Amino acid sequence: MQHGSTLLKAWMERARLNQREAAVVLALNYTMLNKLLRGVRCPGRQSAVHLQRVAGVPVEAWESTTSSHAKKRTPWIGRNR
Repeated sequence: MQHGSTLLKAWMERARLNQREAAVVLALNYTMLNKLLRGVRCPGRQSAVHLQRVAGVPVEAWESTTSSHAKKRTPWIGRNR
């Protein structure tokens, strides 16, 4: 199964929504939607159920235990911004 962020992006493309419009339709904060799409955050159970109802993204798509979608991030300590 594809990761939730991939499925959510596909839904946005099918609905022809940009991130701001999708945030309104999904009743999400724009920043949170952006983090979901980048794979930085995963929704909580209640939000995942809401995303399933509105966008058709299965709850299980967010519960991936593999790190294949997770991106390695350099810690902020000692890194130039």
